[in-house]
Amino acid sequence: MPEPRQESINPDITLFPHQERVVQRLMQNNGSVVMAHGVGSGKTISSLAGVDRLRKAGRAGNVLVAVPAGLKKNYADSVKNFSTFSVQVVSPKGDKEGTQYTEIDPGKTFTVVSYDMFRRDPEGLMQKTGADTLIFDEYHKVRDPGGATYRAGMKARAYAKNFMGLTGSIVNNDPVEVVPLINLAARQQVMSPAEFNSRYKRRYARARGFFGGKQYLTTMTNTQDLKKRLGGYVDYINSDETGGDKMPRRKVEEINVEMSKEQKQLYEFTLKKVNPLIAYKIRHNLPVDQKEAFHIFSMIQQARQAANSIAPFSKGVSLEQAAERTPKVKRLLDDTVTHLDTTPDGQVVLYSNLIKGGVDVLDAGLTARGIPHAVFVGKGREVGNARVTADTRNAGVEEFKSGKKKVIVLSGAGAEGLDLKNSTMFQSLDGHFNPEKTRQAEARARRLGGQAHRPPEKREVQVRRYFSTYPKPGVLGRLFGKETPTTTDQWVHSVAQRKYDLNQKLLSAFQQPKAPVPPTSAPATPAAAPRPAPAVVAVTKPQPVNPVPSRQVPTQQAPTQQAPVAVPRGHKYLWKWKDREGDDRYKYVKTSGAVLQTGITGRATIADIEKDVQSRGAAKDPKLEIPGLKKKPLGSSNGFKAYLVDGEWVRNNLSVIFGSGGHGLVHEFIPMNEIWLSDRYASATGEPVPQTRERLQSTLLHEIHEHLRMRKGLPYWHAHESARKAERLARE
Repeated sequence: MPEPRQESINPDITLFPHQERVVQRLMQNNGSVVMAHGVGSGKTISSLAGVDRLRKAGRAGNVLVAVPAGLKKNYADSVKNFSTFSVQVVSPKGDKEGTQYTEIDPGKTFTVVSYDMFRRDPEGLMQKTGADTLIFDEYHKVRDPGGATYRAGMKARAYAKNFMGLTGSIVNNDPVEVVPLINLAARQQVMSPAEFNSRYKRRYARARGFFGGKQYLTTMTNTQDLKKRLGGYVDYINSDETGGDKMPRRKVEEINVEMSKEQKQLYEFTLKKVNPLIAYKIRHNLPVDQKEAFHIFSMIQQARQAANSIAPFSKGVSLEQAAERTPKVKRLLDDTVTHLDTTPDGQVVLYSNLIKGGVDVLDAGLTARGIPHAVFVGKGREVGNARVTADTRNAGVEEFKSGKKKVIVLSGAGAEGLDLKNSTMFQSLDGHFNPEKTRQAEARARRLGGQAHRPPEKREVQVRRYFSTYPKPGVLGRLFGKETPTTTDQWVHSVAQRKYDLNQKLLSAFQQPKAPVPPTSAPATPAAAPRPAPAVVAVTKPQPVNPVPSRQVPTQQAPTQQAPVAVPRGHKYLWKWKDREGDDRYKYVKTSGAVLQTGITGRATIADIEKDVQSRGAAKDPKLEIPGLKKKPLGSSNGFKAYLVDGEWVRNNLSVIFGSGGHGLVHEFIPMNEIWLSDRYASATGEPVPQTRERLQSTLLHEIHEHLRMRKGLPYWHAHESARKAERLARE
């Protein structure tokens, strides 16, 4: 190995605690690490510091860096700006950007190539550059073990004794994606994907699908064992934990914009072209697994375009006109203008995953309003009657970064690698079913060291996510219980949120200690920066309102043990209640379901029960509060807010017929938009049994199903039986 040249990172560079920690881990792990640091956390500088430390220890020489094609210049510029290392960008024949393959200079410390070029000759590049250190930027792009880039990486890895994989999104669609990334970094098979799936993932049925079939979701299990097996290979930190006051805060708003009548008609026209089963799942916001989500996402592009803009489906409507006649686009552009008018140093990033029905209408709307802006999309794409080239893209980025232009419009091509650190607002016109795609895009605006010209307490990036929604039903619609369907915007967001929650369970196994690692002998590593402020989320959520029963409620009493109920032969236990004298009454149903048999008071017909239920559900008294009631919010589903309650307390103080759950059409004390789930349920013998997660989910399904059927006019008993069948199928 040649004697390392006297090059280093700049002496004025101060590493943050997470950067110093990963450099130390690199040194301790024989020069290999997966650097899973949150987007915008300074991974490039961390990699330069890692190379600097390895070279000073005599453990590294030259470095080969593989990056997405559009980011070659970005990485090379970082090498030039933050170090004295020599660098060359190598491009294929015919590309004017950088050095030609035949002219590679082995005297350069850093050589930067695109993944496309790297795949062509991985071993040749390692030999021609004399590299013994390999860096993959946006490492998650190499996650497919059957892909050409992964295979090329394994070939090059034989020549590289040091390796760094840089990613802000180590998991995108499925937690198992982490396995091939670790195997490549370790240069051996630490674990197989099959073993990961069998040991650490568990599938469970949540609800029965449209026209039959179970809906399966996935959760993580055995995470402590996972941490032991794989945690040593990955250095992970969330963006919100990096940089102290050098990382701008994030203020998130989710903005629902009702479609106009014109847009709604066009949207429904495109949705009719979709498979009816898929359309049903979207309208009802049903959960789907990863494979199905990818399949659906590829089939609903026209509907997504219609949710963004009327232009693609309206003859004679120009893009400029569509920008003003499509409510979501108009609201986004209005917010852009307001922000620029009220923020002297304001700079806005606009984002869409779509070119047609996305970037094109944003570009036209900005032009019509006289707002100078840059555009960054894939090379060769046409936007605003102009073809985008590498030169025009890079020029636009520089104009935005210099402040000459206050707005830049990005497509998915600009979702990774760009550093737009002085941005003050990020607005997304549409989402993506891969949650990391959206987070990567948002991180173009929120960067470590961003808004350095502002005082620390003023450093903040406003993130706004826009969703087209159906208009709310009118008075008559609400009176007859008309439901508002879910749009593609909302469905894609809910799919992404479920994936994000699953990914977080995996990432928790890689979470690093929050205390900073003391620096070793390294240049420019002074005292650690303070911990960052958490992200500020401005999504306004309605606060729970105390339900109001129609009678005086006693104060909470200690629950009493009840004797097991003796169920008569040929009957099934249904519920119990107290009569006016305070004595217990038990209701049973014959297996035929024709007549209810009450334990003491004799027989009662279904009509009697129906009348009783309807009278209770209609009795909502707004003047009475419930002292002593505690509700734990569980989330929302199908327009209902679900709460976990102490079932025994509710039965002792409010209604003895409250069982595993209840809703407002049966119980006068439950608001119409709420579902209450008991923390315990009564077994067949009447004994209280703690609820399981699966039973809570199936009970929630039962109560929602029953409420929706009753709201459509179905009698309680029929709605109840229908809900029981749906619940039973969900548990199978």
